[in-house]
Amino acid sequence: MQDPRSFFASTTNEIIIPTSTTDIHSVITRWSDERLQQPAIIVIPSTREDIIAAIQYARQKNLTILAGAGGHKVVPVNDKTLYLDLRKFKKIEVNREKATVEIGGAVTNLELMTELLKDGFYTTYANSGAVSMAGLVLGGGFCGALSSIHGLAIDNVVAFEGVTASGEVIKVDQSASDPKHKALFDILCGAGYGLLVITSHSMKIHKLSALNLDDTDKLWVRKYTFPGKVIGEVVDFFQKLLPVKPKLMPLILCVRAPPNAPFPGAPVIILSITYYGPSSEASKIVDPIVASTDIEKFAIASETTLAPFTSIFDGSKMIDAHGGFKAQHMSRAHSFSTSTIVSAFNRWKQLGEEVPDARAFSVFLVWGYNPTATIENGLVNDKRPFIGRDRSMFGNAITWYNKPESKAAVEKYATDISEILQQDDSRQGYPGATLPNNFRDNSKVHLGYTDDMLVDIRRVHAVWNPDSLFYNVLEDSGT
Repeated sequence: MQDPRSFFASTTNEIIIPTSTTDIHSVITRWSDERLQQPAIIVIPSTREDIIAAIQYARQKNLTILAGAGGHKVVPVNDKTLYLDLRKFKKIEVNREKATVEIGGAVTNLELMTELLKDGFYTTYANSGAVSMAGLVLGGGFCGALSSIHGLAIDNVVAFEGVTASGEVIKVDQSASDPKHKALFDILCGAGYGLLVITSHSMKIHKLSALNLDDTDKLWVRKYTFPGKVIGEVVDFFQKLLPVKPKLMPLILCVRAPPNAPFPGAPVIILSITYYGPSSEASKIVDPIVASTDIEKFAIASETTLAPFTSIFDGSKMIDAHGGFKAQHMSRAHSFSTSTIVSAFNRWKQLGEEVPDARAFSVFLVWGYNPTATIENGLVNDKRPFIGRDRSMFGNAITWYNKPESKAAVEKYATDISEILQQDDSRQGYPGATLPNNFRDNSKVHLGYTDDMLVDIRRVHAVWNPDSLFYNVLEDSGT
């Protein structure tokens, strides 16, 4: 049997061959340990030619290629996997004249933000700085209040470059004349997992000065902290912020009090309101609503600050750590009633009481945004698969546990809270919806794509990944 190292000897690939005693976390860094086992081989390429060699090796050995960048996608890694670690693809090249940026396949949101701010630009970012930009756009890419200004991340993509399953280096863009290339570009924008090893993609960039932020780069942030017992009052106030104005991002975060708090482990509610514009505008929107209620008397603490633009990633830092069994259970809706949010909160609280292993870091969030720009972009980019652009509300139950025996109870919770969050839309005849970024297998792809979208997605897979050499979520049974 040929030694894998001799196969790759003429390339610049780094090769790791795990054994049964290899600490998986020392060779693969991933947000979640769900479905994570030892791969057959780990290949770390430096060039597109290195990737082509990895494709050839995978075909010879009948392995499935799984490309990893930010490591936030919960996908199966096992002894039939060639794990393609793209960590070296970190290119960031700004084109000020065209107002675009070319982004390497492994560049994270924080890395890109840091570089763009040097030139006074920004683009559409995820809520976590640790997520890769490529992973963001492949699953649609909701970007908080930035989506109320510029739409989804996929609406801001102009080109992809990478290597196909046949070993071809290819570049596709929004103006491609070849129908197959245009179809590939469109499906990469929102349903792109398993179609291309992306070495780079290009996006539109926007001048930070256009937001008219205080002190050039400061966001207006109002934050209240409440005890869990006043969840009803908090949600009633939250509803008064709806429908959400453009540039505004109201968010409810439900967490457990830290060990050093007066009541460790107690449910705590954090209501934050962030405005991506001048503080004078923010105050005119929010202050009258506050004045018309008694919300401040229920708060344990409150503050209004001007926070650096980079602070948009601060809220996710506590759950950005890699390791542990984690997943996101996202529901997107047209509306959440007060009773629905309160019921979801109580189910989250119940999880912590019943499963101590999941108590400390499993959180529950609800937020809203103004979808006008997202809807308008969909009229132009109607071939980019993303269901329900008009849905303005998000609910996300992030679960985190460490003991395998906790899995059944956590999965039951995830099912329950998803059903709760979808009930208002269901009563109005709307189907459920989620973010494709959070797919764990093919069991709920109908929550991310319509039947017509799935026909187009499968048609493109048949052309560009016909034998599923690349991991394909549509063929993932979840076992």
